[in-house]
Amino acid sequence: MENLPLVKPPFVLYRRWLMKKPHNIRKIPESIFSFIKNSVSDDFIVYAEQAFPKNNIYKNVYTKLGISFEDNKIKAKNFFPQKSTGRFCKYNQNVRIIVHKELPKETGYRYYTVPNFGDYKKGTHEVERPYEYYPREYIHPSFTEINSEIILENEDEIVVRFTSTEILNKKSKNFEYRLFSNLNMFQELFGTFNVKESNTPYPEYLKTIKVEWEFLPEGERLEYIKKLVLTNSENKTAEKQKEVVERFEFLQNCHPTAVVEGKSGFLRYIGYQFNDNLVVFENLRYGNALYIMFGSWKELSKRSRLDLLSGKYGFDFERIVHKKNWKQNLLYCLKRHGVKN
Repeated sequence: MENLPLVKPPFVLYRRWLMKKPHNIRKIPESIFSFIKNSVSDDFIVYAEQAFPKNNIYKNVYTKLGISFEDNKIKAKNFFPQKSTGRFCKYNQNVRIIVHKELPKETGYRYYTVPNFGDYKKGTHEVERPYEYYPREYIHPSFTEINSEIILENEDEIVVRFTSTEILNKKSKNFEYRLFSNLNMFQELFGTFNVKESNTPYPEYLKTIKVEWEFLPEGERLEYIKKLVLTNSENKTAEKQKEVVERFEFLQNCHPTAVVEGKSGFLRYIGYQFNDNLVVFENLRYGNALYIMFGSWKELSKRSRLDLLSGKYGFDFERIVHKKNWKQNLLYCLKRHGVKN
């Protein structure tokens, strides 16, 4: 009988993968709840402390965690968790969509441009076609950064304290969900987590995530936006960069009354204002949806980055995914709200 090569059973490979990549937690540990309940503070942050051998740091093994060796010196910097680390690191930067199949379906409309009498030579007209879908809940990302600080160092290793920059207020409506998300993000990154009282009060934290707005000059705005697209680390290929730039070129050709840039930490938002109550927010990163916000610009401009795309505070929004017909859907939406192109 022919000798066949030994193949390791799939469960062995899976078990080894699990040893490298920790499980997400399914619920918040009771010890965490107990600490929060017995604390006199209302504000908390998630943190972790971990030791790293210097021989690996010199090889720049931990740059994804903000730890690097530069100019003959070990440095620890703030960083955004990479989306590929795990699903909660992904939710930190991408919208989480929950489809509620337990609820009755709703009616939506798709918009198409079709030829008159089946012949494009005779012109075109717009049609809308209804379709049914399950209600969707959009949980928007918080874009939480991780702060890295070296707290101990000896000849062989350093100890780094990693702290979430998101302050969690236990009186807020979504406290448990945000706590659960932060704990899982740390679990994916470090395999461990803890919670402590925050030295910064929650109102002060809200000031740090305020979006600062600036109107972009008409003659320079497109070139400036192109530079932002090309320097964004998410747009890794020339093909992706080209596609994102074409989005902004299309929006510019829709003749907005003004274009604004919003800055909040490392984040950038580009808003195209078409009238006093309609602003289109486009993303500098490949693959993300655009948002059409309905509401007073004066009110929108006062909101934090957490509130901006949440549909709270009396204004509504439409979300358009960058699929094949996204341009038509945007134009129909603008037309329905009195914007002429």
